[in-house]
Order: sequence, then C-alpha cells, then structure tokens
Amino acid sequence: MAGAAKKGFIRQVVESGISEGVFEELPQSIQEQMWQNFATDKPLTDGVGNAAALGMLSGAAMGGVGGGYNAVIGKQSPPTP
Repeated sequence: MAGAAKKGFIRQVVESGISEGVFEELPQSIQEQMWQNFATDKPLTDGVGNAAALGMLSGAAMGGVGGGYNAVIGKQSPPTP
C-alpha cells in the first residue's frame, strides 16, 4: 500500500509540475517578454528564450510543490468537530 501511495504522490507532483510549467508559465513568460520588447522598441524575440526557460522552470517548481501538498492534504481525513 505504501508503494502505491508513493507512486500516486510522485505522479501528482510530476503532473502538476508539467501542467503549471509548460501550459501556464511558459506561454505567459513568452508573451510578457514579447510585449515588453514591443513596448521598448526592441526586436520581439530578444530574450524570449531565457524568459521561456525561467518561466517553465519556476512554474514546474511551483506546480510540483503545490501538487505534492495537495496529494498529502487530500489523503488526510477532515478534522473531527
């Protein structure tokens, strides 16, 4: 049973990390960098690669932590009144 719980925890961490990093922070970081470049009359793609990488990594870290927290808290029973 402990092995299944551990596998579920790891899966939740990985899925949340991918979801937050790739599908949320990555496109948001790219868009923000491009708009900033547009506003300052720089080439649109200037710094986009760095912004994308940092956004994906920070989003994956935040999503992984959040997913792990939810996996642990979701398994606990509610407090007795």
